[in-house]
Amino acid sequence: MTKKSISNPKIFEVLDKGTHQTYYGCDQRWYTTEWQRLSGCGPSVATNIIFYLNHVQFTFGLDKEKNSKNKCLELMEEIWEYVTPTRQGIPTTKMFYEAVLTYSKAKEIDVEYSFLNVPEEQSLRPQLTEILHFIEEALLKDVP
Repeated sequence: MTKKSISNPKIFEVLDKGTHQTYYGCDQRWYTTEWQRLSGCGPSVATNIIFYLNHVQFTFGLDKEKNSKNKCLELMEEIWEYVTPTRQGIPTTKMFYEAVLTYSKAKEIDVEYSFLNVPEEQSLRPQLTEILHFIEEALLKDVP
């Protein structure tokens, strides 16, 4: 089995300066409201993607110094304004990537993207090999 990874997973190390605990990526449990904590998986994923890309490819105007939980939460709240769950969450791939693109346009960053739709209807889903190939291609390009 071949191991694949983004080039610098240490970018995701986030320090809580108050407790000195290290986390790996942004966590929806950090949001300030109960609704955000319950429904914030999509915005948290978007934050992690943008956070990583800011460090390796683009400049979203984010501080590239030691990652702190407070700085990550600020970014999570900013992205929430664009990647905002409905009562059904963010139920489609299209809804997710369009919201992320809206955020990147607001920040005047031109991003390339690709996606693999995995529909709710099981019979319409891509084969596992197609999903694995999609992930492998992304990792080879160093994008989460």
